[in-house]
Amino acid sequence: MKNTILRFAVLCLGFALILGGCSRNNNNSATPSPSPSASPESSVMPTETPETIASVQDLLDYFQTNNYTFNQVTPIENTDFNALEGTSFQYNDQVYYLYRFDPANEESQKMLNYASQNGRMKVNANGQETEYYAYVNGNTALIYDSKEMIEDLKEIYSQYRVPSKTQGQ
Repeated sequence: MKNTILRFAVLCLGFALILGGCSRNNNNSATPSPSPSASPESSVMPTETPETIASVQDLLDYFQTNNYTFNQVTPIENTDFNALEGTSFQYNDQVYYLYRFDPANEESQKMLNYASQNGRMKVNANGQETEYYAYVNGNTALIYDSKEMIEDLKEIYSQYRVPSKTQGQ
């Protein structure tokens, strides 16, 4: 009987030590993790200012140096929204629009933030508002009509970085 009580006491002590250790580990690991109240949008948005891309032509040249060729490249002269410049082009039988926005314009930044968070951009074209799919890099947006964006184009577009000689200007 004394042996059974001793085994039971050792078992309870071991169990208590294990629970105490787990509790301490859970408290320590909970501290650095993000709070559950953080919205998914806050984790998507970068805290630093996006790089300013100087022109749409810079991006088109970057695509070309990486062996991407486009058909029907056409500058867009007038936009019904806050783009500084735009170009349309065709890649693998799909039309894309590439727009550059003023990083100092608050309305432009709202549009880019919305597109970054939602993957969509509302465009007012010919007096009619339409929502398109969009992918953002810095102060530019690649806009397209089909949900099936060609992944290699999306990847090469997202890899573009402003050359170091133009940063900070």
